[in-house]
Amino acid sequence: MAGLRALRTDDPRQVGLYRLVGLLGEGGQGTVYQGLAPAGEPVAVKLLHARFAGDDRARARFAAELDHARRVAAFCTARVLDADVAGDRPYIVSEFVSGPSLGEVIASGGPVTGGALERLAIATVTALAAIHEAGVVHRDFKPGNVIMGTDGPRVIDFGIARALDATGTVSSAVVGTPAYMAPEQIAGHAVGPAADVFAWACTIAYAANGATPFGQDSIPAVMNRILHADPDLGPLDGGLAGPMREIITACLTKDPAGRPTARDILLRLLGAGHPADTLLAEGARAAGPPAADPAADPGPTPPPYDGERPSDVPPRTLPLSATPPAAGARPASPVLGAPPMVVAAVLALGGITVLVDSTVMGIAMPMISRELHASYVDAQWVITAYLLAATIVVPVTGWLARRFGASAVWIIALVLSLAGSALCGLAWSFGALVAFRALQGLGGGMIFPLSRILVAEVAGSERRGGAAALVAVAVQAGPIAGPVVAGVVVDTLSWRWIFFLAVPLLLLTSILSALLLPFAGVAARSAQPRVVEPRLFRDRAFAASAAASLLHHFALFAAVFLVPLYFQIAGGLSPRQAGWLFAAQGVGTLVAVLPARWLAGVWRNPRLLVLAGLALVAAGTLPFALDSAHTGSSVLVAALFVRGLGLAFVGTPLMASLCHSLPEARIPAATTADAMGARAGGAVGTALIAVVLGWATVPGIADPGSGFPPAFWAILVAVALTVVPALSLPAGGARRAHT
Repeated sequence: MAGLRALRTDDPRQVGLYRLVGLLGEGGQGTVYQGLAPAGEPVAVKLLHARFAGDDRARARFAAELDHARRVAAFCTARVLDADVAGDRPYIVSEFVSGPSLGEVIASGGPVTGGALERLAIATVTALAAIHEAGVVHRDFKPGNVIMGTDGPRVIDFGIARALDATGTVSSAVVGTPAYMAPEQIAGHAVGPAADVFAWACTIAYAANGATPFGQDSIPAVMNRILHADPDLGPLDGGLAGPMREIITACLTKDPAGRPTARDILLRLLGAGHPADTLLAEGARAAGPPAADPAADPGPTPPPYDGERPSDVPPRTLPLSATPPAAGARPASPVLGAPPMVVAAVLALGGITVLVDSTVMGIAMPMISRELHASYVDAQWVITAYLLAATIVVPVTGWLARRFGASAVWIIALVLSLAGSALCGLAWSFGALVAFRALQGLGGGMIFPLSRILVAEVAGSERRGGAAALVAVAVQAGPIAGPVVAGVVVDTLSWRWIFFLAVPLLLLTSILSALLLPFAGVAARSAQPRVVEPRLFRDRAFAASAAASLLHHFALFAAVFLVPLYFQIAGGLSPRQAGWLFAAQGVGTLVAVLPARWLAGVWRNPRLLVLAGLALVAAGTLPFALDSAHTGSSVLVAALFVRGLGLAFVGTPLMASLCHSLPEARIPAATTADAMGARAGGAVGTALIAVVLGWATVPGIADPGSGFPPAFWAILVAVALTVVPALSLPAGGARRAHT
């Protein structure tokens, strides 16, 4: 790298929150800039080339680079500070490591010998062991990718790294730097960690002798020697001698099965007596600068390499690490203190409280309308205002999480929900209640996107499924608990207590979140932004899934508004009775959700599953449309149960097919767009059904339920319209785009 250069005319001046001040380097995938964070500290910003912005494979490779860097313990790499891999121009921001590469140090100062060589070997093989512990093969380990920082060597550039598969190998594509490539890599065979060990040995040999062990002339000649010749490690009494020479010789064996692992090398360098589970921590300690002896004369002699770079060698860095875990720990999870399942339980508590709040309004609507003197057409705004606010806040949530951290925004969302709940309970007029419901929706709309971010960050890959399942309980329990709780509370106390009871639960969740989340490693900015990309709708499967989801939620929330009203007005039931009856729909969904998930995974035909689910939803809605007052309650409960079964068979495959052909990098944006569409569909559905109900209700007649059949027929029309996008869903197995 030639040094920090001035920005060119076509270079951006700002990327996200970071002001760019110079150009550090450029490669085939992206450009690396030096930037300044909002607080003024220097950072490195790697920006994907503009020509790749619309290339799904290039974007997926860029996202994979971030994933690989985040897996690796930060003591041996440059720590990732921020990232956006889903926006129009993906970028990765890392700490700025000031120092030259090992190649630049050798070129300017000559070979490294003695204790300095041993420390270099320990530091670099510790880094390599950490990389392999994270399940990653670097594939381009060389002197140019070892940065000699003031606190020790750092391994950089995971641009061509790959994750290990179940066999411990990666693809056989020929990539890397020829002089440091293993024989199997040159031959085009599958490579694994042994190829990195070969490259490490070439790097240490270069550091000791100033020359690579297989020469530095033409590429064909170098490759031929790697495949067929013995390495040239210099004279036996030269820079590479004794046990170190034996280690390097073993690492350069042609057969990858005959090479030691990075962990074995580290054990050999450290000596016997170091337990395996502390090797990485011990290696990091041994590779650090020598500790000062306070009893000794300090003397003028510095360490062989003290971190000071030559005057003609520029600082450099690339974005290559994760938030630092504890030294020596496998970086599968960022959790530092609170158990992930405890944190997930806190997230679930917040989620179920918000869900109960969003499903109780239909039960309380008749009493609210009477007490606050509002018609049913006006009363729907109590639900619609919440849904509209929750829709608007979704894209803002991603920006807030990137700017202030997911855990901080989570607590803000809880506080907004808490304040909205308290104010709703105190509302002195219908207009005030609608305004406070909108405030409540701003907080509630952020809860579920943030819970997904936090579960991913807290649990790590090994425990993410269990933590996510615990949070998902809120999604299934809310539609059951909400109507039942609302019915009991409205009958026993008042509709205002529906909101008041949420206050202590949200307060408890806020306190527990403030205590636990910072210790769970999620105080830093999230690297998974949620932004909406219009180009997502060019993907047929996504567009069909999103359209079907919007119409599905139209019918879902319209019924949440209409069915409890029907039971109380047309059926003459109490709020408590209406709540118990309406809970049958939630029970049906709970019963069907696991079979629906199993079928979605095994059958892999979302079109047929969704069409079957829509048929069940229609069958469960039809009894309400056919007879407003004379259908028995047992029939209606059975109909609601069937309707709940259908909702599960519609919603589960729709979610599975939503991202089936999208690369990983676009999934966050896809889920955001779907969430916005779903909430918008719910808001429109509630408002439109309220208008139909008001229009169809004939004033002055004896039957108070005269307006309900047309309203239920309108829901059936929405269900029928959902069939249109459902027919465009994939009919075969879902296959996601790969890197």
